[in-house]
Amino acid sequence: MTNDEINVILDNEDSITAHTTTNMVNVIFGDGNYNIRPITSYEELSDLPQINDVTLLGNKTSDDLELQDKMDSLTNQDIEELLNNFV
Repeated sequence: MTNDEINVILDNEDSITAHTTTNMVNVIFGDGNYNIRPITSYEELSDLPQINDVTLLGNKTSDDLELQDKMDSLTNQDIEELLNNFV
């Protein structure tokens, strides 16, 4: 980030002013003045997504995520037997 100023006018005509520096954003909103550290990497995010209760962080294999690698092969007869047993 560089030293910049951003002004945003909201629908209700309030405004937000943000001053950015190298590692901090100073936001002025209403009567408040807030210093916010920008997130610069995925690992810093809160509530990282998950698959099967495994957080998606780093390289995960299908085994790590408890996913099925590939479908089992079924013949037409196998499918008919499954359907007949289902009914």
